[in-house]
Amino acid sequence: MNIAEEHPDLYSHAESQLRRLDEVRLQAAGATSYGVHGEYERRANRLSDALKGALSLEQMELHAPALALLRVALEHHVFDLLLFGASKFRQTISGVSREVWEKWRAQIDAGESGTEDIEDAEWKGGTALVVRTGIRVVNQDGQTEYTISPYYRQYSLHDPFVGTVSEQARLAGHFTPLGVHERFARTNEELRSGWLGWEHLKDNLLLNGQATERWLQQIQVHYRFLGAYVHSTSEAAEKLIENGQSWSSRSRNPHYLSELVLLYIIAIASRELTALLELSARPPQANVGAADAIRSEIERAAATTSYFWFPGGVPHEFDRIQEANHRGIRYSPDGEIETYRVPHEEREPNSIPEDEVPYYRNPFLRLCAMHQDAHELTGFAYVSPLSCRDLR
Repeated sequence: MNIAEEHPDLYSHAESQLRRLDEVRLQAAGATSYGVHGEYERRANRLSDALKGALSLEQMELHAPALALLRVALEHHVFDLLLFGASKFRQTISGVSREVWEKWRAQIDAGESGTEDIEDAEWKGGTALVVRTGIRVVNQDGQTEYTISPYYRQYSLHDPFVGTVSEQARLAGHFTPLGVHERFARTNEELRSGWLGWEHLKDNLLLNGQATERWLQQIQVHYRFLGAYVHSTSEAAEKLIENGQSWSSRSRNPHYLSELVLLYIIAIASRELTALLELSARPPQANVGAADAIRSEIERAAATTSYFWFPGGVPHEFDRIQEANHRGIRYSPDGEIETYRVPHEEREPNSIPEDEVPYYRNPFLRLCAMHQDAHELTGFAYVSPLSCRDLR
């Protein structure tokens, strides 16, 4: 299958976004250059590598590996949102006794050394929740000029190859005492679980005002869907690729799967580029090369792919009609159907508030359904604007 021929518009947008990620440059706005800008560029370049890998796998019709690699890319991007834009973080420390906590609380209240960056702290049943500010960069007068994301320092400290504390006695020591290995492994695990875990990332996006509860619920759908192909233990995930759904011709599955992969590539790349453009306006400021062209390409890609309804987007007509038809059935308090005839004027698709349109459960099955016309007994017809693409 030639993806470029199957999906010419999507493929063109994907290539454009990937090229921008490869070539993005943050140039100092003044006379001083900043090392953080180079790290941000490298993160964008590495994300491009993952997305290009997914595209290459999909071109070989290796659908499950392509989706698995997109899960890597999704996590990479979500972490970058915090790396680029977080001003504080909430650290979760478990196993803290009340006695230890009271000692810590006294040190915080006294403003002792090492607590200056603590903005808030609380203790809940053995777990300490500590909110710290980012890394302050001060001038010669000791005044804060700007703050760098706290993740800038911490993520580079984690070593994914260390292993757990219990493993250290069975791993080669290289002339280093076992106790040293165990202490490092313990610190490393605390860093991973307290800083880099998925739930921690979501919590801190919320803390920094970079996400809403609804956005987090939506991104979780994609994390779960793509994660099904990282862990090859789900027969349902395998059958989804092999068989599709009864309303979708099996012969069209590669078409829909390649469309889904391209949609993910465009969505993740566009949002990474948007995050880079936003951070360039914050201290230390930078000029993004070809910024206007990048913004224009992002806008065009968004217009083409809006039907994907990725987090941050809006429901498509398909989703509104689905909800309107669902509201055509009225249930009794005990869950029994009372009527299929709820009046249309009580549930017009376009009158349903955006935040009342439920998010989809399965991106692939939704995409398959979006390519088919449908007329439910509950009243509202859906005429697919995508069906013509199948004929290309």
